[in-house]
Amino acid sequence: MKTNGVQLGSSAPTGVNPGTININALAARLSARDAEGHLLSALTGNESEAELRAVALLFVETCPANCAQARCPFRILGGLYHGSARALINSMTRSALVGLFDMEFEFRECVLNQANDSAANP
Repeated sequence: MKTNGVQLGSSAPTGVNPGTININALAARLSARDAEGHLLSALTGNESEAELRAVALLFVETCPANCAQARCPFRILGGLYHGSARALINSMTRSALVGLFDMEFEFRECVLNQANDSAANP
């Protein structure tokens, strides 16, 4: 196991061998902003379906952005028995998986913008 990644083994969906997810790079992407100050999506657009599933499972287990908000779609999936969450993620189409990440992105952007507004206007 590399120190900057997590090897998904038995928790990976059946038939998926995602390799190693670089958590440090993923966490950095979740907190990074583009040149206009907008947050970046967790996805680059180049992920395979296996990588999408592996990252979705990682997000179900833990929030790399340290948000862990109750309304995050991955946090909601985390309320399921792990085997059920894994089976659900394994059965999702690529479009549905991307939709989960889109919802997470919108929610993370809203939460972090509210936190920034609160800090700027105490």
